[in-house]
Amino acid sequence: MPPDISPMITISERRRTWLQVGRLSVLCILSLSGYFYLDNSDVAPVYLLIAGAAVFSGAVFWLIIKKNLRNRKGYWFLLLTDALLLGAIIYTSGGVDGPFIGFLLIHSLAYGLYLGVGGGIIASGAGILATALFSVLSLNTPGPDTTFSPLIHTLLQSGQMKLSANYIAMRIVMNGFLAVASGIGGGILGQALYTENGVLQKALDNMAELRARSRQVLESLHDGVVVVDNNGDVLAVNPAAVNLLGTDQPVTNSPLGHLVSEFLNKGQFPPEIDIILDDNIIQCKFSRYGDGGGAIVILTDITDLRNYRAALEERDKLSLIGKLSATMAHEIRNPLASMSGAAQMLASGTLSSKEISKMADLIDKQSKRVSELIEGYLSLSRSGSDFPMVKLSVNSLVKDNVDSAVHGFAGGVSINFLEASDDPLIKGNKTRLSQVIANLMRNSVEALCNTHAPLICVSVRTVTADNSVRIEISDNGPGIEEKDIKNIWEPFWTTRQEGTGLGLYVVKRIVSEHNGTVKAENGVLGGAVFTISLPGAVSR
Repeated sequence: MPPDISPMITISERRRTWLQVGRLSVLCILSLSGYFYLDNSDVAPVYLLIAGAAVFSGAVFWLIIKKNLRNRKGYWFLLLTDALLLGAIIYTSGGVDGPFIGFLLIHSLAYGLYLGVGGGIIASGAGILATALFSVLSLNTPGPDTTFSPLIHTLLQSGQMKLSANYIAMRIVMNGFLAVASGIGGGILGQALYTENGVLQKALDNMAELRARSRQVLESLHDGVVVVDNNGDVLAVNPAAVNLLGTDQPVTNSPLGHLVSEFLNKGQFPPEIDIILDDNIIQCKFSRYGDGGGAIVILTDITDLRNYRAALEERDKLSLIGKLSATMAHEIRNPLASMSGAAQMLASGTLSSKEISKMADLIDKQSKRVSELIEGYLSLSRSGSDFPMVKLSVNSLVKDNVDSAVHGFAGGVSINFLEASDDPLIKGNKTRLSQVIANLMRNSVEALCNTHAPLICVSVRTVTADNSVRIEISDNGPGIEEKDIKNIWEPFWTTRQEGTGLGLYVVKRIVSEHNGTVKAENGVLGGAVFTISLPGAVSR
């Protein structure tokens, strides 16, 4: 048995099968063509021998596959039998000068591919030994007639040429070197193919495993996932998406399909959008898929979440109203008592005209305070959903409020307005946002009552980093005490004797209704700075 010098069979079973089939096909074609087209009775048996060798080799190869002997032992046996048959074919067809001596190269190359470099070397050695063994029989005898080698045939006919041992040895050594080179080359090629096949197979296995895991994760998600290409055709969809949308073809047979088609035509997707299906609120989040303009849509049923939030808001509102009612009773009682006392004094008829005017002013101030308290109460009781959201020009919105302040409550306070150069648009309610801007400017005006050359600066700008719009209102007043900044947004908290403590709370609530934020800080050069950030600048 040949030594176990090959660590592994170097190429895949499929490649070995096709290689064997190709080799046998060549042998069969050669044998059949020679048998039918050549009449020489000395040559025809050669092709019968070739055909027999092909049948025998094929039968052994079939047995290896059929009996599942796909290891080196089966191929070693096939190697030795092929070597013996090859030696017989070479001898019968003209020896070392015959047309089939080149089969040594094919034999070595094939087993180099089968069994690696070691297999190729052993195959070449076995073929050479078999050829040498049979060639010994031709010593001191005329070489067999070779119709395929006209030169040799002519030489043999011209004079009883006998092949010498030196000549046979020379040809065997020469062809042996070529056979060994072919075996080594076949082994190197086979090893490279094996390595390539192993790497490729490992990559395919990893890809299949990754794909299976991805599919498993996708199918186990509670959120729906839909992947579409740039034509709106579904590339992937998980069971959760089918359940949420109620169809196996979510893009073509559901409201989502119309939205996706519209967004694909526009070439852009919103970050998220809500759709209503069968009284359920489905949140759709979009992201780009690949470079072809497709999209990944994440579907989440937020019906329960919205209901829960609504219940919390309602509970907070009721709690706030209860707290407000208690505070209102206390806050209104004082101005009402003052108004009642002033009315009694007016009714007495004993006051001078100056005292009557003073009592009238007192009643007017206290009635305005009651009105402010009631307006604050009403603002807290209103829900943001009661006000429609429309496209608004932020420049126009702020400018209108600045003009109203200049001609209204600003008094002697100067107000500078710097508008945004790109005139950004947002989606909001003009009445509610006007209330925010007016409240902040009114607070600044009241804070500047003892300031020399009072000034309020209002500016609008677009922040491209997060696609938001900033409205900044600053003044040159005394600013806000650092210890008070965290409290100014709390309801009923105020530092002014006549304040209600509801203005900034209402401001924060309205901004939150618009999914925005508002913050207060002190400016570098003094004064208070209020910054409103409203998200989602929209196109015209």
